[in-house]
Amino acid sequence: MPCFPFTSKQQKKSRLNIALYRRPGQPDAYEWTFIITPKPTDPPTSTRGDPSNPTPLARFGVYDYPYRREDGTMSEERRVERGEVLDIECEGGLHVLVTVGKICSSTAVLEDVLRTKVPVYQAAEVGEGEGGRLDSVQWIGDALEVLRKGGVVTGTSAVTGKEPAWGPLREEVEGFAERMLGPERDEVGWYGEEGTPCWDVLDGRVFAIT
Repeated sequence: MPCFPFTSKQQKKSRLNIALYRRPGQPDAYEWTFIITPKPTDPPTSTRGDPSNPTPLARFGVYDYPYRREDGTMSEERRVERGEVLDIECEGGLHVLVTVGKICSSTAVLEDVLRTKVPVYQAAEVGEGEGGRLDSVQWIGDALEVLRKGGVVTGTSAVTGKEPAWGPLREEVEGFAERMLGPERDEVGWYGEEGTPCWDVLDGRVFAIT
């Protein structure tokens, strides 16, 4: 199935997607990241592009890295990392994608904003008992707000005609991920093909992306 049907002017720009990855041994928990998908073509093509010369998709998230302190004890540092996705369909652990905006700047500008404008809270900064601030979900919400305010990302909901607030959007993303664990996964236009469920908030479509 084609990944990004060309249906509107809004889809001519690259898309910012929230990607939920399954956590090993935690069926109801996900690692939240961003994946940038290319602007659509006409006719539409898959994210694999040219098999002989694939162009990786950019992925951004916050990850914990262990390190040894000067006193010899171990700790962790959380930082923003950029990764690559060569093939959406073969991306290990990827459960769903949710398209939340069109990108109005270059990937380099977006990456710079994520690295320099969005706070990454460490355990020592937030204190014990406030570990929620370290969660990847919170970082995604903070990052989306900063990107929107800076004009790097724009986009309105097909349902409300407004830019979706983070709280309700988060709940919708979590609900979509839960539905895609059950029979509804086969009722959103798969037509027998394999693929990763994708919900496009901007135009309301749900489809399989390969």
